[in-house]
Amino acid sequence: MKFAHIADVHLGTRRETPYLYDGFLNFIDYMELHPVDMIFITGDLFDHVPTKEDIMFVDTQLARLPKTDILYVTGECDYLARDSVLWNYEFVSRMYLLNCEEIHNHVPEGERAERNSYAEGIMDSLHFAKYNVDVYGICQYSAQNERNDFDSVYARNLRAVNIFLGHGGSARVCPFDVEDFGGKNFGYIGLGHKHQYLAFEKQHVYYPGSLEPINEDETGEHGFIYGYIDKQLTSVKFVPIAMRRFEEKKEEKAEFDYELLQELNRENAFGKCLQTFDQKQTEQAQMAKKKYADGMLASLQELTGKQALSTYTPTQVAEAWAEQQSQLKAGLQSLQQEIAANEQEQAELEEKLLACPDQTGTTNVLHEDIGKLQFDLSKLEFEDQQVDKKYSRRRLGFVLWIDTPLAIVLSLLVTVGMIDVFFMQAWETWFWLVTSLIGFEIAFTIIGFCVYNMTKKLRKKLFGTEIPVETHARLQSQIRLLESKIHDLQLEESSRFLDQKNYDENSWRMKEVQKQYQQLLEKSEVILSVLDVNANKIVKE
Repeated sequence: MKFAHIADVHLGTRRETPYLYDGFLNFIDYMELHPVDMIFITGDLFDHVPTKEDIMFVDTQLARLPKTDILYVTGECDYLARDSVLWNYEFVSRMYLLNCEEIHNHVPEGERAERNSYAEGIMDSLHFAKYNVDVYGICQYSAQNERNDFDSVYARNLRAVNIFLGHGGSARVCPFDVEDFGGKNFGYIGLGHKHQYLAFEKQHVYYPGSLEPINEDETGEHGFIYGYIDKQLTSVKFVPIAMRRFEEKKEEKAEFDYELLQELNRENAFGKCLQTFDQKQTEQAQMAKKKYADGMLASLQELTGKQALSTYTPTQVAEAWAEQQSQLKAGLQSLQQEIAANEQEQAELEEKLLACPDQTGTTNVLHEDIGKLQFDLSKLEFEDQQVDKKYSRRRLGFVLWIDTPLAIVLSLLVTVGMIDVFFMQAWETWFWLVTSLIGFEIAFTIIGFCVYNMTKKLRKKLFGTEIPVETHARLQSQIRLLESKIHDLQLEESSRFLDQKNYDENSWRMKEVQKQYQQLLEKSEVILSVLDVNANKIVKE
């Protein structure tokens, strides 16, 4: 399923912020050229509680996308107030306002999403059968919300693609920790409130930022998120389409006077190391000298808080030297240990995944086994429902077997009696005889039912016929056994998906640690070597 994700559009007074409206229209134009299945709007679509005219403008523009479902949650600016017109507005587009009691849009009944049974409280959840997608969402109901509404949210249906939409991430608007979303089984978590693009790939948490920069402080690229998601894959990219861009003002830093630095530290080890670089007059040696001096100066300034070169004493240089050496060695050792632990965990997960064919894409054995067991379960449940019906049919057959001779005699007597009555006028005799036979018929019917019910054990012993209670007990035992097997297989299936997820997360974490390790190595190649009074080695290289 392809999707686009926007937030923090902040449409307000068109006269005052025409560029924000132009940015929104630019996004709709882009969607017409590059259609998606769903659009997520995660709050602050407006910079105020919207009026009917505001909603009509947005709804009219979104109606230009007749095949795209739009999911909308409100933020702290366009919050869902009690008297908001959003509650009962009839959208002409395929807009779904989450947390609204009823769905008001023009999507045909056969295509419309259904509200899940586990939608409760402030959390809404819709199921889109066409894509097998469950979308969860929480709206903001006030301009300030200092509680963490996302804490208790987790995906309920592991067979569907699960997506969560919300708005928050600051002390005054739904504060939360990104780590809280770990293990909640969402394939994509789309949020609003931050005006810059942010991606926490490990937790699948994404902020698209605002479509257009709201003010000059919001520098860099702005746009929306374009993505694809299914059960096995989530692919996300940022699309910068903002028509305005503000650049951060960079302050020019004065270059260090390396000659003065060397002169001031002539007598200590730091200055002697700088002199070692000068012994070989090559461009490479001078670059190494500059890199080493920059690193040491940064450490000195961080340690002492002093900027002027003349204020550094040999003692301060020695302290900075020792501190830098200790930090680098400790950092390298810590990262090496973390890389080793990650590699071991990665190997275990890889071995576990290779033992699961369904995770390598060759087959889906677990899913097939669950399907077979569920079919067997439905057969047993049907058989259990038919036990009493079969028993009733057999009992009725037994009673009819007893009553049939009497019924034949009774029908004959009624026929003969009618003739006798017609010719001989023997009304009383005929009435008494017929009444007696009907009484016998009723008595034999009752006796037949009683005899059949009282001879259950005898019939079982003679003919092997099961007693209904025992049949129910046997079938219920088999049903519970199958349900237990299905539950175990579903848990195993879920655990394998979690194993794959842990494998992916561990791969990402290991890449990050290795990247940090390489960066620290680059830093240590110059600084540590010189700190160990091995500057000659650097000069030769």
